[in-house]
Amino acid sequence: RLVALIGDAHTSFYSPAISFSSSLPLRFSWFKDNLYVIETTEPYRRALAAKVVKIGDITIDSVFSLMKSIISHENLSWVREQSQRLLPNPRILHSLTVISDTNEASFTLQDSLGSIFELKFNSCAELNSNAWIKATMALPLYQTRSQESQWYKYLEDSRTIYFKYNFCFSLIDFPSFCHDLWIFADSVSAARIIVDLRDNPGGNNMQFSYFLKGFRKRPSWRKYGRLFIITNRGTFSSAILNAAELRQESEAISVGEEPGGLLNHYGDVRRFHLPNSDGIVHYSTQYFDLTPENQKRLIPDIKIEPAIEDYLSGRDPMLDTIMAFKIKE
Repeated sequence: RLVALIGDAHTSFYSPAISFSSSLPLRFSWFKDNLYVIETTEPYRRALAAKVVKIGDITIDSVFSLMKSIISHENLSWVREQSQRLLPNPRILHSLTVISDTNEASFTLQDSLGSIFELKFNSCAELNSNAWIKATMALPLYQTRSQESQWYKYLEDSRTIYFKYNFCFSLIDFPSFCHDLWIFADSVSAARIIVDLRDNPGGNNMQFSYFLKGFRKRPSWRKYGRLFIITNRGTFSSAILNAAELRQESEAISVGEEPGGLLNHYGDVRRFHLPNSDGIVHYSTQYFDLTPENQKRLIPDIKIEPAIEDYLSGRDPMLDTIMAFKIKE
């Protein structure tokens, strides 16, 4: 709670006392204003794709308010992003007095037909990946190569280059990657480029300059309707700065959710160890003052929040919206 009072999303505290050595067999995601179960284990299969109504006797809205008190954040997008990760932790739920026993938790859920039911979940040790079952196996394009730092694909029917920038660091030769991308764009006379920054947690914001170098050599890409940016609540830190750079240098159209932080923010993170509690504190050392305070939020030009139905079917409403735009030559 003390760390959260700072209001800096880069500042955080980790303690082995609240680690995930044991957790509830649940994985969640927010869709619009509701929290859903997207993964669990076989004994709790009925919970898949169900909306969370209560944890114990506490409504999910009240639980969300409690989570805000322990997540250091600059906007509600980051609270959503972090809360879905922390909610399976029984120690955290217990510390917030949401549950009374760290060994089990009762959830009130609602299925797709509107039926309300209750399930009790027992805490367990870390599970093998094979133990988990998913609400869907359908994956949209942006989630298909999540372990690669960067990749692109040519969508020939629409003459679109789709560039997925997963991390602001690289496991490949990024300067060569960007050079090849732009040469390829020239060779096929691409009509538009999509820079997808969803779930990019940041890293080195200067790396993106290699992409911008090729962009700046091609003035026609500055025109409205040729360059698109996609963000979501998992877009964070350097990835937010990179999105802002593209918007400043072009008429790029941004689509999706508000990122998990502000344009003006603290960063350049360091850490120190607390010897008595064995905790780790990450803290910021530099303030990035990039824009007037009344413009510090990176609000998409077209706001889209995916629905649970999109997730279950593998649809990507953000990409679909871009594809519906008339191509600008």
